[in-house]
Amino acid sequence: MGTSVFLNSHLLSEVEITCNRVAFIKHGEVLRTSSLQSLSAEAGSPLGIEGEISVTIRAGGLTPEVVSGMEQFGRDVRADGERLTLTVSNDETLPAIARYLVAAGAELYALTPQRISLEDLFMQVVGTDGGL
Repeated sequence: MGTSVFLNSHLLSEVEITCNRVAFIKHGEVLRTSSLQSLSAEAGSPLGIEGEISVTIRAGGLTPEVVSGMEQFGRDVRADGERLTLTVSNDETLPAIARYLVAAGAELYALTPQRISLEDLFMQVVGTDGGL
């Protein structure tokens, strides 16, 4: 309505409820600005940066080669035993991941997209030092 109110808060769950746009600032530099609406993927998908989704996979037979091959689908690929996590750009990647794992001989037990909270997004964008 032609009016802007700036809310500076470390209570990001409150920001998520109150605001319609966010900016992540580190050492006085704006790193990313976006509407909260654009932070969510298509309707019904988990919240994430520009539609990004955190995915947790539980599968048997995750060889180092299979884990390495997961980098073609996303970033921040981490494996711990039968648990694999990564961040993908959108939920359209999920069926391709399932096909890849099965074709590579892995036993796929679960593939779970997870909501990324605004707090998690802050940590991804700004980092651990907070930029304060």
